[in-house]
Amino acid sequence: MDVLLACRLVLAAVLLVAGFAKLADRDGSRRSLEGFGVPAPLAPAAAVALPLLELIVAIALVPVATAWVGALAGAALLLAFSAVLAVTIARGADTDCRCFGRLSSKRVGPAMLARNLLLLAIAAFVAIAGAGDAGPSATAWLGELSTAAALGLAGGVLVGVALALNFAFLVQLLKQNGRLWAELEELRGIAAGRPSVVALGTPAPGFRLPDLAGRMVDLDDLLDGERGLLLVFSDPHCSACDPLLPEIARRQREPDAALRPLLVSLGSAEDIRAKVSDHGIDVVLLAGDDFEIAKSFGVTGMPGAVVLDAAGRVASEPALGTHRVMALLDEMFGELRLVRVEGRADG
Repeated sequence: MDVLLACRLVLAAVLLVAGFAKLADRDGSRRSLEGFGVPAPLAPAAAVALPLLELIVAIALVPVATAWVGALAGAALLLAFSAVLAVTIARGADTDCRCFGRLSSKRVGPAMLARNLLLLAIAAFVAIAGAGDAGPSATAWLGELSTAAALGLAGGVLVGVALALNFAFLVQLLKQNGRLWAELEELRGIAAGRPSVVALGTPAPGFRLPDLAGRMVDLDDLLDGERGLLLVFSDPHCSACDPLLPEIARRQREPDAALRPLLVSLGSAEDIRAKVSDHGIDVVLLAGDDFEIAKSFGVTGMPGAVVLDAAGRVASEPALGTHRVMALLDEMFGELRLVRVEGRADG
C-alpha cells in the first residue's frame, strides 16, 4: 500500500471513530468542552459541530480528489487540539478529554498531547508530501482487492472495533476488581484484629486534591478553626452513594451548621460533574483513581464518611454504607447545630 494512502486511511479512521463517538456522547462532549474553557452557552452547539467537522475531514481524506484539502483541514484541526491541550496542561487544570466519547475518557496530560502531536505530524506529512499527488485513490485500491482480501480487511476492522470496546470495558472491570480486592484485604485485617488506620483524636491524614474547577486544595485550606468537616467518600458509579447527594447538598447550604460536608469522589471529573450538578453540590474534591486517601481515613468501601473537628482531628469512627453515612449526617448535624445555637444563646 502507498505510504500516503496508508497515512490518509489512519487519519480518516481515527477521526471517524472520534466523530461518531462524540456524537453518541453529546452530554459528555459538552462537559468536556466546558472543562477546556468553552463558554457554557456555546458548549452544546460546539459538542455537535466538532464531531461533524471531524467526520467531514475524515471523509475528505478518502477520495484522492479531496485528500490534500482534507489533510490540510485535519492538520489545522489537530494543531488547534494540541494548542488547547498544551495550554490546559500548562495552567494545571485537572479535566478529562472525551476524545473518543465513552470509549475513552482520560485526564489531560503529556501522553495525550504526544498522541495528538503524532497525528498532527501524519496530517502535516500528507499535506506537504501530497501537495501535487496525494497518492492513489482509496476507493480504487479497495476495488483492486480480491474478494478474500476485502473480506479479510472487513473482518479485521470489525475485530479491531470489538477489541477496542472490550479493552475499554476490561480496563473499567479491572479497576473495580482491584478496588474490591483492596476492600477485602482491609476487611480481613479488621477481622484479624489489626488496629484501624486512623485513631480518634489524632490529626487527620493530609491530602491535596483538585476541585471541579481544577484548583488544588489542601486539607488545611478547608479548616478555618471554627467549623469541622464531614468527609464523605463517594464514586459516581456507586448507586448506593446516590441517596446521599441531595442530603449533602442540603447541608452544604445550611449557614449555621458547625460542620461542613465535603464530598471526596473517585472517578473522572466529567462523571462526577454529571452526578453533582443536578443537586447543586458546591464543594467537591476529585480523588481520581486514588483509593488510598479514603483508606487512610479507615474508609474501605463506598460510600464512607468520617468527621474531623475544627482543628483537623479525627472526631468519629469511619461510617461505611448508605445507612450509616446517612445516620452520621443526621446525628452530627443535629447535635452540632444544637451546640452552636446554645453557645450563641449562652454568650
